[in-house]
Amino acid sequence: MKKVLTVILVVVMALSMMSCKGPQGVPGTTGPIGPTGPQGQDFNTVPANATILMSENFESYAVGVTPTNSAGTWQRVSGAMTSYPMSVYNVVTNTAFVSYPKCFMVDGKIVDADREIVKGPFVDTIPNTLSGKIYAHFYVRKDGTGTKGFTIYINQLEKARIDLNTTGAINVYTAKASFFSAGQYAFNIFEKYSFVINLNTNTYDVYFNDLLITQNITCYNSVECSLAGTPVSPINTVYPTCFGVFTNMNIEYTFGTVYLDNILIYYVPGA
Repeated sequence: MKKVLTVILVVVMALSMMSCKGPQGVPGTTGPIGPTGPQGQDFNTVPANATILMSENFESYAVGVTPTNSAGTWQRVSGAMTSYPMSVYNVVTNTAFVSYPKCFMVDGKIVDADREIVKGPFVDTIPNTLSGKIYAHFYVRKDGTGTKGFTIYINQLEKARIDLNTTGAINVYTAKASFFSAGQYAFNIFEKYSFVINLNTNTYDVYFNDLLITQNITCYNSVECSLAGTPVSPINTVYPTCFGVFTNMNIEYTFGTVYLDNILIYYVPGA
């Protein structure tokens, strides 16, 4: 009987202790506000006053052909000092795509002697003006072989450029031969790259998958040059106003296949 009473007493005491609750402590201080994330950008919403320069998903072309429209051909062109035969194969393919069953493939074959570009023609020319902005976005799928560059030329001046190199770096150019890494891309999947070129301030921003990765980079306004760095005379230039893919500019731009899709470029006038 004593053992039973002892057990009951122990249980009652335990329950009493469990039900006891001390006074609530003073609330702790509020932590600092976290950093603001990068601003997103919807480049698919084209303003009503914009001029569409290029809108291309390559769906209107047969597989195995080089795209050609009223503005011209997606041609592979070389600089003024080329001494090797053309070595870039660029056609529409259905082996990869973003949202439809076709895209554009650029396949660099060998090292050539001069800088080359696969030049995409604009449907409308960019106004020869110092005001407004150029918005350009495009999807790229690339492996780890070779480096490929993507650029915008306006009135025979190279305004903005990024390189996707063999280590997965997104290199942004600040001058003809100067660049810095602004991020990393993934191999063998389509990802979105975007330029916003401000003609008023002569600067450009770069977005990756709609997130800002660098901004206010001065447009270096480089004229077309040979591989040796010598400016090409205006009468011999082949990069006028275009969106281009560098395939061979130095020994890095070799081999490897790159795919492009869903390209949208437009001009918005104003401040």
